[in-house]
Amino acid sequence: MTSAKTSCCRPDRATLLALVVCLVFGFFMARGVSMGKSMGYDEAMHVQWPAARIGLAFADSDPMGGMAAIHDCSQYPPVYPIVLAGVQGLFGITEFVARSFGRWLWAFGCFGLFLLTREVLRGRREEGDESCGLAPWLALGLAMLSPMAIAFSGMLFLEIPWLVVAIFTVLVWLRRRRLGGWHRDLFAGAMIAIAFFTKFNYGVLLGFALFVDLVIETISGIDDKNPRARIWPALRVGLPITIAMLWWFGIPIPQGSAVAAEHRFAFKEFLFGNQEMARMPVNVRVLLSACSLVRSPLILILALVGLGASLRDWRSPAIRTLWIVFLSITIPIATHNFHLDRFQLPPSGFLWVLAAIGWAGLLPKDAAPRMGIGGGLLLFVAAACTFPAEASWRTLSMLGLAQEDPAIADVQRETLRRMSGITPGRFLDTNGMVRSEHDALVAEIENSVYDIDRIGWIGMNTSFCPAVPLLALHAKGHPVARQLRSSELDRSFVTLAYVPPPAEDWTDEKLAAWAAQFTVILGTYPVDLNRQDDRMWLHDMRERLVHMDWSIAEPIEFQHIKGPGDEYKAAFLVMRKFK
Repeated sequence: MTSAKTSCCRPDRATLLALVVCLVFGFFMARGVSMGKSMGYDEAMHVQWPAARIGLAFADSDPMGGMAAIHDCSQYPPVYPIVLAGVQGLFGITEFVARSFGRWLWAFGCFGLFLLTREVLRGRREEGDESCGLAPWLALGLAMLSPMAIAFSGMLFLEIPWLVVAIFTVLVWLRRRRLGGWHRDLFAGAMIAIAFFTKFNYGVLLGFALFVDLVIETISGIDDKNPRARIWPALRVGLPITIAMLWWFGIPIPQGSAVAAEHRFAFKEFLFGNQEMARMPVNVRVLLSACSLVRSPLILILALVGLGASLRDWRSPAIRTLWIVFLSITIPIATHNFHLDRFQLPPSGFLWVLAAIGWAGLLPKDAAPRMGIGGGLLLFVAAACTFPAEASWRTLSMLGLAQEDPAIADVQRETLRRMSGITPGRFLDTNGMVRSEHDALVAEIENSVYDIDRIGWIGMNTSFCPAVPLLALHAKGHPVARQLRSSELDRSFVTLAYVPPPAEDWTDEKLAAWAAQFTVILGTYPVDLNRQDDRMWLHDMRERLVHMDWSIAEPIEFQHIKGPGDEYKAAFLVMRKFK
């Protein structure tokens, strides 16, 4: 009996081979990650800076400072910064370490997809159905060959970390249902809580999906003799989630009730924000799916055919769970006005698993034709990955999804070419600055500030925000980067607002009091390097400081590269208080 149990738990050759493939994939993807652009605002201010604060606080034996940094993650949740803080505590707080770790994390997620597909098909494999052996490899291939996943695994956005957590959450969920046990119920609930605190909005959608699945599971399993047998597992699943929610939104120990109120307000604003954004056209969303989520439109068609074919097994509880999760995440994202390409990643893992399972069900039962068709399927995917971006654009053009205007079509071709790369060093659209610009500005800041300086900002750039140069200076060992340890960094700039605040908010007296906190104030011209003219009112605030005995050094001019074919002169400004 013991040997049977051990052999059941021991990884088989297919699992070990998949692990080796994922390790090799992670190694090559991590070491070749592009550093062509620096961190953008969301990467630096919401992930890398909180990770640095958390890591530095605990390294300084300041657990209260570390907990304060964790609780300051009110808009973007703290799980990934905490993980990143641990990694960078071992390998150093650098942009390369952070980007490389993201690639390793995605390799781990790909292995999770392999395990999840095998778990869903476990019953068929135990019945001797060998036609499902291809499915885990097909799911793994779709994940590894996704240009969008490769790109965002090298950036510090939260879609890839959340997707990895979600994959293992659903895997734990299915094993809980199959194997039972109070500890598996608690673990599944803890994983749902971790998913929520990795990315709030996606975590809500996953939690809703698994709640629906749990209700169906509970109702279908209750009998008149022993209803508690199904209700207790549901209560155990909810216990870790309840504790986590109370800690964050009610009693954020060791913080106080004011922090809980900030968490509730930030969560509400985040969850219901961006409602006024213009809706992205459907054809653009499809185009992003066909040339970035997957390598070519042919692979998307292949995946959708497999997705539909998976409905043949709709009576399977595991398939039902995957479909509930997939639809619960896909429908809100597809119907929301605000859309970015990376929003397609959260449901993609479950799309790939369902597509692979669907194709497994279409394969013949006999070994010879199954191997032939399965091998042809893999060759088709491999061949489609070699198609040039131009071929993909022409396919979409024939479907009426590409632009006919020659000028727009040229830009579209170039964009698709950059977005469809699957090499380790592929282009990463980080919203940051071109590396040469970033390094030059950091060098100027290094020469312009002293160890005792306190740095403030007037103006705000999505491509060069306050945390970016301080993180770069910290990597160089510059003492002024100690500001990274403090929550005051988020108050070191005037505002993010597009609309000028009421005059009484920034009277000369209040402006002077704010500026008195610093010895150096930095900024750029234009105020926003993306030339958002509705922030130009901030330029007047710098002029007002000149009349308060602040001097502006000779502007440092540079050629700013916003995008392909969009370059213009900009300047970096350093203001210092007269002694």
